[in-house]
Amino acid sequence: MAHLQYLIFNGENIPMPASYDLDLSDVEADSGGITEAGTTQRDVVREGVAEIKVTFNVSQK
Repeated sequence: MAHLQYLIFNGENIPMPASYDLDLSDVEADSGGITEAGTTQRDVVREGVAEIKVTFNVSQK
């Protein structure tokens, strides 16, 4: 059975991850917050920013 390579970083083949998790979030400016009237104001700078957490199994090699 051939071993497939899906990830390449700086020309190095990286093995398949053991697990991964994908989160999408918004980036907000510091100018947002709660107003004097008690309402929440959000100043969104970027929507749907992806954060990918990856876990690899490693060996001594």
